[in-house]
Amino acid sequence: MTGDRTLLRMKAYNLKG
Repeated sequence: MTGDRTLLRMKAYNLKG
């Protein structure tokens, strides 16, 4: 499942702002 990967990407995006 790529759900976890998507979540990680979203988290990284939030960190980058």
